Amino acid sequence: MSKKISKIPVFGENGKHVAVLQQVLADSGFGDIVENIDGGFGPKTKNAIIAYQKRERIVVTGTIDIATQYALDIEVDEDLYPYNLSFLEKITIDKLITSDEGLEFLNGMVALCNDITQVSQAKNEAHREAPVDAECATTCSTFLEYAFRNAGLATQAGLFNDHTKYYPTHNVEIMLYRLGFKYYLKKEYKTQKGAVGVMARGKFYETFDHTFHIYVILEEENELYDKKMDNGKYGVVYTEQEVKVATSGFWLPNGIVPERRTPVAIPAVPVVVQNYPVFDEDEGSPVKFKTLGNIPSYEWKDSNVISFTSGMRIDADGSPRAYHRESSLALDYLGNAGHPGNWWALATDNREESGNPLIQKSTDPAPGYYISMTSLQDKTKNYSDPTRYVDSEAVPYIVLPSGFSDDFSLGDIALVINKDNNKQCFAIFADHGPKGKLGEGSVNLAKQLGINGSAKSGGKDSNVQYILIKNSGNGSILTNEEIQELGAEKLNMGGINKFADYRFPTNNKKEIALRLAETIGQRKALERLFNFKDAQGSHANFWAIVDFNKPSSEERLFIFNLVDETYKKYLVAHGKNSGDKYAKTFSNINGSNCSSLGVYKTSETYIGKHGKSLRVDGLESSNSNVRDRDIVIHSADYVVPNYANTGRAGRSEGCFAVHPSVSNEVIENLKEGSYLLAWYQG
Repeated sequence: MSKKISKIPVFGENGKHVAVLQQVLADSGFGDIVENIDGGFGPKTKNAIIAYQKRERIVVTGTIDIATQYALDIEVDEDLYPYNLSFLEKITIDKLITSDEGLEFLNGMVALCNDITQVSQAKNEAHREAPVDAECATTCSTFLEYAFRNAGLATQAGLFNDHTKYYPTHNVEIMLYRLGFKYYLKKEYKTQKGAVGVMARGKFYETFDHTFHIYVILEEENELYDKKMDNGKYGVVYTEQEVKVATSGFWLPNGIVPERRTPVAIPAVPVVVQNYPVFDEDEGSPVKFKTLGNIPSYEWKDSNVISFTSGMRIDADGSPRAYHRESSLALDYLGNAGHPGNWWALATDNREESGNPLIQKSTDPAPGYYISMTSLQDKTKNYSDPTRYVDSEAVPYIVLPSGFSDDFSLGDIALVINKDNNKQCFAIFADHGPKGKLGEGSVNLAKQLGINGSAKSGGKDSNVQYILIKNSGNGSILTNEEIQELGAEKLNMGGINKFADYRFPTNNKKEIALRLAETIGQRKALERLFNFKDAQGSHANFWAIVDFNKPSSEERLFIFNLVDETYKKYLVAHGKNSGDKYAKTFSNINGSNCSSLGVYKTSETYIGKHGKSLRVDGLESSNSNVRDRDIVIHSADYVVPNYANTGRAGRSEGCFAVHPSVSNEVIENLKEGSYLLAWYQG
């Protein structure tokens, strides 16, 4: 049974989700490496992941990538922990100011915020007027934030982050909740068991240096649970009364609800969700067969066919060159064949996994290499003969995991299709893989499908369809030519469309994003971004495409949200020397005032002449100078469809400028590690 987790942990994080991962690793036999189930993702947890990946023959990354998640049988459920904040309403209010005083101050803030140019004045006024008491100062910052939102200026750059330099963020979060802004409890604060961060001053000021964090984590039983912040470890439990005391004085007086103003319109296209049809079973369409690692498979009962769509990992097993004591000489890392005492993929001197690996002789195909095995074998040949096994470099084969392979026989035929280039190839079922991992093929199969066939760095993340035919093989090793001939015979090519054209439902976040991108002509661009070498393994939730084939008067910045499975699109400017309405000239040279094409990775934010801005780094030769050129993402009033009646948006000096009404949204979503591709077909 899958172990549910609220989100995928990454190195450096603390929380319940990390503790769940640590427990799963410990249960898998790596408790001695993890040592403590402490909720902190540090070197020990990373080392345990690496050891697990080596044992399970997974590419070693030290991160919980898709393959490792499937192998560990971890299911992500962002709604795992329910929210119940009702007890917060009962916390005693320490009235530091009266309702009338609060309402007057708040309305004054709203008045100041009616003009965006007076935002800084509003901020400074809040700081100047805030009483000495820390609790009341925080209350004033809440007034200010509420005023911003009430005036429709919630998305303006730098407002919230700027004033929270003075006042603790989490206080403001909770007080906004009390004012009715339930939606303002951002995702980044909904961590682990529905955690609500609360910063406390006053009573605890002397006990804990400066501000001190309490994480109120609500279990299903609504118990206050766990976590402190000064060492990031689990163990300290606070009662509800202690939380009440810690937060005393932070709650606004009742009745401060001024008349809401009409918010400023934000020119962002509504979220688009694409639903794909599921065929009617009565029309000969498939029924659900099994789900492994969040990948569903479907069965056409009338045709004895089972199919699923996933990625493709590369299996080098069976090739004489698969493994060597020096991994740099081999097709795959030796750790993917096992370790001393447990060589699951190598022939050994006692024919058991506990034996010593056999090394090929001078008369064998690859002298000095180990003898790599596959489940399908030519048993007329000796156990120590490397040609007894299915050669990954010569034969197209697929690998099926336990729990799925039981429904098939070794040697059964499968048709495998790369849905991105429509290349297809018949293959045989020749090897068993780790539990719960669908989507693996030989080096030969990958190359025939136009996929990188390297077992160390190749493969494909998504959009590979496998169509398997039960009872279609004879249990023998076949050549590529024999496999193609038998496959065409077993699976009538004239009727293949009902299998190959079926659009399967999927839980793969990137595949869902690719399907959305396909509806707006951006699939190839997003696929390139996902497959970019430096972006592989990224756990970014937001990925961006800038399509410079479109005019600046149209939305051409597309941001794909992998969490919500949606996308939004925005206007974005190009460099003034790249063209008028269309960008046609691109440059990486300082002073060119041109846009640059290529893949970017977002970095830190800063406050500059355009307000909050986001720095980016170019990852290709076409945009390698963007950091030196100060090419960033920033706001600009000129990013409108018909700037100054020109029929186009205004132009930048090469920056990705967006309208001020959406700049904070764009920057907050993309900051610190998202990837962006700017492309032009010409």
